Amino acid sequence: IYFKFEKGFLNLVATDSYRLAEKKIVVAEVESEKEFIVPARTMQEVLRILSAVENLEKIAISATENQVSFTLGDTQIVSRLIEGAFPNYKQIIPTSFKSSALIDIHEFSSAIKMASLFARQGGNNVKLRLTELEIVITSIADQVGDNVSRVPAEITNESEEITFNAKYISDILQVLPDKKLLIEVNDKFSAAVIRPEKGDDFIYIIMPLRVEE
Repeated sequence: IYFKFEKGFLNLVATDSYRLAEKKIVVAEVESEKEFIVPARTMQEVLRILSAVENLEKIAISATENQVSFTLGDTQIVSRLIEGAFPNYKQIIPTSFKSSALIDIHEFSSAIKMASLFARQGGNNVKLRLTELEIVITSIADQVGDNVSRVPAEITNESEEITFNAKYISDILQVLPDKKLLIEVNDKFSAAVIRPEKGDDFIYIIMPLRVEE
């Protein structure tokens, strides 16, 4: 996980080449601008301790050239940093979109879960298409048939059908805090963006799947 401390902010970024998430956090004190990469396993341990400690309001983070430490109350976690530079992720974040949809997270999540049951037999692929008044979600199972769900949405420009990994969509729907989310797309070959309806402190990039027609 990439950490970048800037004046007043901490940017956290993670990617697995198929998707990318960026979260911006306001921090009280930044002694100096710094960037480094922390192993995912270390952050999982930090989260485990955070969930077990009550009334913890602040975490102290400090880093040297090779190590990072997290102080959580009476507990300190020290980890080696990952060597090398983090990819220039900003260049893959789209700056404009042809189509977008504002949609209720609960309704969209329910439709994706239903589609996932069928998608498991077809590589976990689901197809999304933005129409005039709704998002059409399609998944195909060879032995069962097609599943088509329609979720009302506020659409800006209709889109072609775009294929995504259902799990990658489900993962982000579980952590978004708002009641509605914004989906922004260009075409079936370009990265799509999922973000909360309000605020600009979080963005989720997901690559479409290229499938044979």
